[in-house]
Amino acid sequence: MLIIGHELVEFSPFIEVSSPADIDERDNFLFKFSEKLVKICKENGRTFSVYASTKTQVILANAFGAKFIIVPNKFIPVAQKLADDYIFDSKIATVIRRNSQIDKMADLGIDAVIFYRAIDSSSVSFKAQMTNLQNLPRKIRKMQLPKVPQLPQNGATSKINKFFKHGDE
Repeated sequence: MLIIGHELVEFSPFIEVSSPADIDERDNFLFKFSEKLVKICKENGRTFSVYASTKTQVILANAFGAKFIIVPNKFIPVAQKLADDYIFDSKIATVIRRNSQIDKMADLGIDAVIFYRAIDSSSVSFKAQMTNLQNLPRKIRKMQLPKVPQLPQNGATSKINKFFKHGDE
């Protein structure tokens, strides 16, 4: 099993992107399966890995030359079987946060684990970040700040209000 992102294992961080504008002169990009982003990486000679969640995506990602195909935990057995049966060049991987998760991943026979800290998400476009915020549970999105009561108008506050409305006269 390959272990990427452990503090004692040298690695090249994955640069997570979500749009063509995010792909630049750097290397080792990571993105949700997208033929458009694959094409841009291939045209520019960039190494890339993809998040995949269906058999078709896994098979195509390997055919396109993805270095790693990162799958959700529940999909590991299916993706790893495809990789083993068809002798993929790409490695099947999943993201973990703790050393204690390595045991379970080894039991599943996965090719690689990637510690969360090995993924640099700072390049993800603002639009993608906003989309991620919109996917937060409704309860969190609907939270409102408490209302601040109005201060009584006295001499000092009325002077401050007048200043901000009219400037220093």
